[in-house]
Amino acid sequence: MRREVLIIVGFLLCFISWGQTTSDAQFFNAMNLDYYGLQEVKKHVLLNDFLSAKKELVRYLKNRSGSSWFFDWKALESEKQKIEIGLIEANRYAENELYSCGVWHKFGNSINWRYNPTVNQYKEWTWQLNRHNAWTSLGKAYWKTGDEKYAKAFVYQLKSWVKQCDCPNDDGNYLGSPWRTLEAGIRMRLNWPNAFYFFLSSPSFDDESIILMLKSFYEHAIFLKDNSISNYRLSHEMAGLYTVGALFPEFRDAPEWRTLAANKLFEEEVEQFYPDGSQKELSPLYHYTNLTCIVDVYRLAQLNHYQLPLEYSARLESIYDYYEKLMMPDGKLPAVNDSRWQESKYNLNRAAEIFNYRKDFLYTATRGERGRKPSYTSVWLPWAGCYVMRSGWNKDDLYAFFEVGPYGSGHQHEDKLSFILAAYGSRLITECGNYAYDGSQWRQYAISARGHNVVRVDGMDQCRSKLRNNSEICCSNKPLTNRWISSRTYDYGEGFYTEGFGESLDKTVTHHRSLKFIKNRYWLLTDEFIPSDRKEHYYDLWFHFNTDRYRIDSSNNVVYSDDLTESNIAIVRLSECHNLDIVVGAQYPEVQGWVSEEYADCGFSCRPVATPIYHSKGVGVVKEHFVFIPFPKGDKLIINSIKRLSSKKYRIYIDGKKSITVKL
Repeated sequence: MRREVLIIVGFLLCFISWGQTTSDAQFFNAMNLDYYGLQEVKKHVLLNDFLSAKKELVRYLKNRSGSSWFFDWKALESEKQKIEIGLIEANRYAENELYSCGVWHKFGNSINWRYNPTVNQYKEWTWQLNRHNAWTSLGKAYWKTGDEKYAKAFVYQLKSWVKQCDCPNDDGNYLGSPWRTLEAGIRMRLNWPNAFYFFLSSPSFDDESIILMLKSFYEHAIFLKDNSISNYRLSHEMAGLYTVGALFPEFRDAPEWRTLAANKLFEEEVEQFYPDGSQKELSPLYHYTNLTCIVDVYRLAQLNHYQLPLEYSARLESIYDYYEKLMMPDGKLPAVNDSRWQESKYNLNRAAEIFNYRKDFLYTATRGERGRKPSYTSVWLPWAGCYVMRSGWNKDDLYAFFEVGPYGSGHQHEDKLSFILAAYGSRLITECGNYAYDGSQWRQYAISARGHNVVRVDGMDQCRSKLRNNSEICCSNKPLTNRWISSRTYDYGEGFYTEGFGESLDKTVTHHRSLKFIKNRYWLLTDEFIPSDRKEHYYDLWFHFNTDRYRIDSSNNVVYSDDLTESNIAIVRLSECHNLDIVVGAQYPEVQGWVSEEYADCGFSCRPVATPIYHSKGVGVVKEHFVFIPFPKGDKLIINSIKRLSSKKYRIYIDGKKSITVKL
């Protein structure tokens, strides 16, 4: 019943205030009619002949040469050869079947832009529908085929949207609003300019429709100027405002829009990114979205010969360095905080274009086919607080990502001291990754400590969300001074969790964790629990394999991942304690043993993974040592025995032929 009521309310909202609010007189008053080329437009405006003025304005726009977009709409034959498009998807859009957040909905003859068809009323579906990604797809299909059905579908959808979704008098940042400032910025920055130029040569995109869209461009600019928010949203908002000012300099306020947007983006470039190049949310996904906004404005300004603040591009190189430094051997970035296992190739290609003297960007973008190998391997990012340990730059090299820094300025997870391991072309120790922004148990699991490779103390998890208003917990005001040793043979990094466990933020126990990477061989993880009292405390440590298959050797305290199609890893516990559980895809008594992958049905598809959970207890300082030994696909590593040579030295005998000596 509740869903039906919401649908009816959403439908009725579409009829409350239909129509564009900018009149012809207001529109032309907003233009600089003395701008070169607008003489005929001005003549008709002075006569109040707005019909003729609009016709002359469209003629001018189709013949002007002063404003450029990222493709040349006049060079259709040459440009269309570059277009890559899935026509099946475009055909669905042409039938008013629209897509958002992993879910398609067929609207039929009438689109309700505030409708939400999802079974869980996932709020992002309606918001992201109003980014109008479909219009870029329709435009590409039109260019590729010349079929007017795509242009007609776009024009219908444009008119439908403008008619239903007039510019609000508030900031639009509420449930179901087509004018959330984030969406307004995104569509101005990308999909609306794309559509405008893709269809400018189409007879279906007639004078009336072009003027309708221009009026809405103007309304968007005023709206974004007056209603900008902060952080990553501000980047989208200002990039959208700058784009309107750059593509339509004929508006009287266009120079002001460009100046305001460029200055704010420069301020955000300084404010949002640390000196080590990382974005303060500490999420590769939101690092990407912020950087893309900044760079697209940089490219657009260059294309149209506009000046930006002198230092605008100075920090871009270090911000792009982040992708190279974090890149995993498979070319993806770690899915930490609200992020995905996204490809780094696109951003590194763009970096290689902008900074053409950085041949290492070209090398990592092309996976070694061109360019020059980076001069470094492992790195420490002291502002972000993360270590990246690698044996080299090939797809089969060993890699570790170990995070020990602040909570992040947004999109945070409870993941301090978590880590990810990869080797021989496979991710071996993983973590949950991201999940849809809803209130489900899966979302709660994804952002909780349980979804990461960390520790529970006395039944309590990390709970930095209680401190999200504490700027010192969320962001670094100076570089961290954690120990970092990197040599030819090994890397070493450490971190401390002191922020408290559980809802009460109990600080009785400090957790110190170190990771030592013996290059091309194994990792040694040491956990040290330091209580401030003399009571007994209980510790649970969990590590997420990237597969649901595993095998156990209880006699030697070893757990192996056992994926038949990927590389695998052995976890060796250097302790006499054998208290261990293996959880695979549990939902009761709590969600554990899952990782999320890609969007599906307004969330992520989750798959079960084997998750060894080690239990320990003690009075005073308690230490745990784990050795992680990777082995290639097809190998069946077997640890025959483990011999303790001294209090700080062990020998692990493997396959009856070789051994490794581990020094604590």
